[in-house]
Amino acid sequence: MPSISDQDFVGVIHEAIDSVNRQFGLNISKDPSLPLLGDGSGFDSLSFINFIASVEDSCHHQFGLQLSLTATPGDDPLGERFSSSYALASFLWSRYNQQVQVG
Repeated sequence: MPSISDQDFVGVIHEAIDSVNRQFGLNISKDPSLPLLGDGSGFDSLSFINFIASVEDSCHHQFGLQLSLTATPGDDPLGERFSSSYALASFLWSRYNQQVQVG
Protein backbone atom coordinates (compact mmCIF):
# COMPACT_ATOMS: atom_id res chain seq x y z
CA MET A 1 0.00 0.00 0.00
CA PRO A 2 1.45 3.42 -0.94
CA SER A 3 2.28 5.82 1.84
CA ILE A 4 -0.39 8.49 2.32
CA SER A 5 0.36 11.82 3.99
CA ASP A 6 -1.61 14.88 4.94
CA GLN A 7 -0.27 16.50 1.75
CA ASP A 8 -2.26 13.99 -0.30
CA PHE A 9 -5.37 15.36 1.38
CA VAL A 10 -4.24 18.94 0.72
CA GLY A 11 -4.27 17.96 -2.96
CA VAL A 12 -7.84 16.67 -2.65
CA ILE A 13 -8.88 19.95 -1.03
CA HIS A 14 -7.17 22.02 -3.73
CA GLU A 15 -8.85 19.99 -6.47
CA ALA A 16 -12.23 20.53 -4.81
CA ILE A 17 -11.60 24.28 -4.55
CA ASP A 18 -10.60 24.38 -8.23
CA SER A 19 -13.78 22.51 -9.15
CA VAL A 20 -15.99 24.88 -7.16
CA ASN A 21 -14.21 27.90 -8.62
CA ARG A 22 -14.87 26.64 -12.15
CA GLN A 23 -18.44 25.56 -11.46
CA PHE A 24 -19.54 28.75 -9.70
CA GLY A 25 -17.23 31.32 -11.27
CA LEU A 26 -15.57 32.02 -7.92
CA ASN A 27 -12.01 32.81 -6.97
CA ILE A 28 -11.64 30.99 -3.67
CA SER A 29 -8.05 31.01 -2.47
CA LYS A 30 -6.10 27.85 -1.71
CA ASP A 31 -4.11 29.67 0.97
CA PRO A 32 -3.77 27.02 3.70
CA SER A 33 -4.32 29.55 6.49
CA LEU A 34 -7.64 30.97 5.26
CA PRO A 35 -10.91 29.67 6.74
CA LEU A 36 -13.03 27.26 4.72
CA LEU A 37 -16.21 28.14 6.63
CA GLY A 38 -17.57 31.50 7.72
CA ASP A 39 -16.33 35.01 7.12
CA GLY A 40 -13.41 35.24 4.74
CA SER A 41 -13.88 31.79 3.23
CA GLY A 42 -15.24 32.86 -0.15
CA PHE A 43 -17.84 30.08 -0.15
CA ASP A 44 -21.56 30.64 -0.17
CA SER A 45 -23.84 27.86 1.10
CA LEU A 46 -24.30 26.13 -2.26
CA SER A 47 -20.63 26.24 -3.24
CA PHE A 48 -19.65 24.98 0.23
CA ILE A 49 -22.00 22.00 -0.10
CA ASN A 50 -20.45 21.19 -3.48
CA PHE A 51 -16.97 21.53 -1.98
CA ILE A 52 -17.87 19.08 0.82
CA ALA A 53 -19.36 16.58 -1.64
CA SER A 54 -16.28 16.81 -3.86
CA VAL A 55 -13.87 16.25 -0.96
CA GLU A 56 -15.89 13.29 0.38
CA ASP A 57 -16.14 11.72 -3.09
CA SER A 58 -12.42 12.16 -3.82
CA CYS A 59 -11.43 10.74 -0.43
CA HIS A 60 -13.56 7.69 -1.11
CA HIS A 61 -12.28 7.10 -4.65
CA GLN A 62 -8.62 7.92 -4.08
CA PHE A 63 -8.07 6.52 -0.58
CA GLY A 64 -11.07 4.32 0.20
CA LEU A 65 -11.97 6.70 3.03
CA GLN A 66 -15.68 6.74 3.81
CA LEU A 67 -16.72 9.68 5.93
CA SER A 68 -19.21 12.47 6.37
CA LEU A 69 -17.53 15.82 6.86
CA THR A 70 -20.67 17.22 8.45
CA ALA A 71 -20.82 14.55 11.18
CA THR A 72 -19.44 15.77 14.48
CA PRO A 73 -17.42 13.19 16.39
CA GLY A 74 -16.81 14.21 19.99
CA ASP A 75 -13.09 14.76 19.46
CA ASP A 76 -13.52 17.33 16.68
CA PRO A 77 -16.07 20.12 16.83
CA LEU A 78 -17.42 20.85 13.35
CA GLY A 79 -15.97 24.35 13.06
CA GLU A 80 -12.40 23.35 13.87
CA ARG A 81 -11.94 21.07 10.87
CA PHE A 82 -13.02 23.90 8.55
CA SER A 83 -10.85 26.58 10.17
CA SER A 84 -8.36 26.20 7.27
CA SER A 85 -7.46 23.83 4.47
CA TYR A 86 -4.52 22.66 6.59
CA ALA A 87 -6.89 21.84 9.47
CA LEU A 88 -9.18 19.91 7.12
CA ALA A 89 -6.24 17.99 5.62
CA SER A 90 -5.08 17.06 9.13
CA PHE A 91 -8.60 15.94 10.03
CA LEU A 92 -8.85 13.80 6.88
CA TRP A 93 -5.43 12.26 7.43
CA SER A 94 -6.33 11.46 11.03
CA ARG A 95 -9.58 9.77 9.95
CA TYR A 96 -7.71 7.86 7.24
CA ASN A 97 -5.19 6.57 9.79
CA GLN A 98 -7.97 5.55 12.16
CA GLN A 99 -9.74 3.67 9.39
CA VAL A 100 -6.53 1.90 8.31
CA GLN A 101 -5.80 0.81 11.91
CA VAL A 102 -9.34 -0.55 12.37
CA GLY A 103 -9.61 -2.11 8.92
